[in-house]
Amino acid sequence: MRELLGAGWAAVFLPGEPARLGRLLLWKPTGAAAGSSMAPTGLETEVVELVLPHGRSVRRRRVEGYALPVAGAVSALADAEPTHPSGAAWQAATRFALRLLADGRLHPALTPAGYDTWQVGPCTAAQRQTLDALAAAFPPHAHCLPEPGPAPVRIAEPAALVRQFCDAVADDLVRTPAAPLAMGALPYAWREARAIPSLREWAEETQAALTAEVSVSLRVDVPEGRRRQFRAVLQLHTAADPALVIEATRLWSEPTEVERLLGPRAETETLLALRRGARAWPPLRRLLDDAAPDQLRLTDDEAFELLGDATDALRAAGVDVHWPRELVKALTATVEIGQRTAPGFTSGGLLDTEALLDFRWQVSLGGEPLTEAEMDALAESRRPLVRLRDQWVVADPKLVARAKRRRMEPLTAMEALSAALTGEAERSEMGVPPAGGWGRDGDRVPCAAVGALGDLIARIRDPDSRTPVPQPAALKATLREYQKRGLAWLAEMCELGAHTTALPVAPPPGTGLAAADLERLMADTTARAARLLSGDTADLHLTQHQDAVRIAASNPGPEWFHHLIQNTGANPTAFARLTRAWRHGGPTGITVAEQPHTPDPTVMKATRTALDTALAEMTDSPTHLRAWRNRFTLTHHGIQLRLGPDARWYPYRQDGDGEWWPAAPADSDPVTALTAVWSQNGE
Repeated sequence: MRELLGAGWAAVFLPGEPARLGRLLLWKPTGAAAGSSMAPTGLETEVVELVLPHGRSVRRRRVEGYALPVAGAVSALADAEPTHPSGAAWQAATRFALRLLADGRLHPALTPAGYDTWQVGPCTAAQRQTLDALAAAFPPHAHCLPEPGPAPVRIAEPAALVRQFCDAVADDLVRTPAAPLAMGALPYAWREARAIPSLREWAEETQAALTAEVSVSLRVDVPEGRRRQFRAVLQLHTAADPALVIEATRLWSEPTEVERLLGPRAETETLLALRRGARAWPPLRRLLDDAAPDQLRLTDDEAFELLGDATDALRAAGVDVHWPRELVKALTATVEIGQRTAPGFTSGGLLDTEALLDFRWQVSLGGEPLTEAEMDALAESRRPLVRLRDQWVVADPKLVARAKRRRMEPLTAMEALSAALTGEAERSEMGVPPAGGWGRDGDRVPCAAVGALGDLIARIRDPDSRTPVPQPAALKATLREYQKRGLAWLAEMCELGAHTTALPVAPPPGTGLAAADLERLMADTTARAARLLSGDTADLHLTQHQDAVRIAASNPGPEWFHHLIQNTGANPTAFARLTRAWRHGGPTGITVAEQPHTPDPTVMKATRTALDTALAEMTDSPTHLRAWRNRFTLTHHGIQLRLGPDARWYPYRQDGDGEWWPAAPADSDPVTALTAVWSQNGE
């Protein structure tokens, strides 16, 4: 395929339903080199009708070419040098799609025919501008699909076609060979096209929540004058202008003006947001019963709930709660963040998806730390307002419950990383429940990282400490210094982990789907897209066996690890050994673990000489170095070095049962590999 693109063949995307069935058609325009000697194996020619120039006009014409599946198209375009403008355009579209996925911009959806699919989005304003600019630069040959309808002949809109291509990349990239083994043979993991109409309502609500331009919030008014009840006033917001706040009563009294400000779907999106909020907090159902919902009268118990758990649940559903600023009397907290691992689970790194980090606070009032007696008074409070230092302070029930132990709920790795990098965090960004001085979104709390997380933050902030990354062999380009630094940063971020947005709506019961499983697929796709952007296309060519090991090596959690072992039929110990091999060497590490080979004898002879010399300096005791095919074994030390097909040496250690386990990353120098595993033996 790369040869055809380099020979001047044109490219156009053929959408499919579901999106993963789309294909990239390569066809020979006039003047391009013939493709007989470059014909790809395993692909049949296909005849497609396109709209092409004909004199001073255009006409429909049937052309013959090769239709690449999505993964094949991404692989071919990742490092090709297309000479036809249409090929260059689709290469740019591929990179744009991968950048969206690397940024975590994907979500589950349902096609019009009811097939499960993944789509890109929601996109930021900058990403939408990039899409528009990319589409505007598309040459006609890149989108010359005929549109249905009467004359004159029209061709597909480039922006819509690029969007369909990005959706196809998302839908295909998520469904790795072993995804059904980890998650189960369920929608959004399987590859077959199977209609799931029962998911229609959930999929539409999920998409509406992620793409809505209008959101709602509740402004709580305290009793005042003759009004003795709390009330929650419904407010409307728009993503286009975050500073604009409109009370919902205007939507019903001035619909034309409000739709001008918020868009034509203002009423629909308001009611959908209220419906999501009512599922999270049932009292909101009373608003849905109103013909023109605008405010909710609250009981004291309901007002108390909005100072605690109800606010958390509503925020998760996309509805923020705002209390009057004058009631929040400068109750603040300075946070220390450090690592903690969930009970029963051993995490491989600070940024693993299962990692949790301790989140401890020191509560202060007006900048002055509370005394132990004041903290006790706060902890023993049974009211939403507590008297401290001659003033009334709003006390969130969660803060009250945790005041004695001085600890909040642990943060996920990405929440902690975001807070620690900036030195402060916004409550809404961290998912922290409103407490004391954090009653409004936008309030900030200072944060300081400690322990291993502090070391990690220092590593990220210091560019000079970043290890240079070799340029991928498949990347045919000369990188400038700033690009090399960018590549090193991208490689380190891939190593540390990836972030995706949580699903706003849980899948319906009875479908077998779980939000956590879908979010794991999203996170996995984000990390793989980042690697593809760096030129590493190995993930596109894995067997199901290799992909199962890859998923297990990414620390997906004990449940998925168990599913992978069970569904592959693998021996648990052997599977764990291959998982460690992947962590040290990727797909090549698996090959080294499973397949001995006979290397060049001169390489083995030179290596023996180097190892004998090194061992003489490392120990006074006699050593016996035994060679077999691509392996050197120190029989009395439980150490083995294996030569991989990539000309690197992979160190192994022998356990108490006589099994050999990968022990350290591979190295091109056998002495360096030996030293790494020798030090683990304490010798």
